[in-house]
Amino acid sequence: MTDYSSVKSKLLLLLGDEAEGEGTEYDGFVHNAVDCISPTVDEELQNDERVIFYCAARALYDLRLVESMGADYVTSFKAGDVSFTRDSSVLEGAEKLLETARAQCSGIIGDGGFSFKAV
Repeated sequence: MTDYSSVKSKLLLLLGDEAEGEGTEYDGFVHNAVDCISPTVDEELQNDERVIFYCAARALYDLRLVESMGADYVTSFKAGDVSFTRDSSVLEGAEKLLETARAQCSGIIGDGGFSFKAV
């Protein structure tokens, strides 16, 4: 299993100044990312730096996705015709980071297909 604390450290690094204290509020995102990605990786590569980065990028994307559903990304609001706009650039950036991390792991992540490794 991929080390949760390594993924959390990488996530806190990606968050930079946003991360405060021990970051326990991110534990659920980290555990979800590791639990989704780790089973698709061979055991000897579980703590490969690319896998850790991929898990952290997944946790960051999930965090940004949840945040984008809230009011934090409202960039303007008009009371007259009741309209508002959201800044989607942060979520798009997290999505690009996730895609980059996924591409870097393409050679070591299983595709979920069925195969015999030995007969």
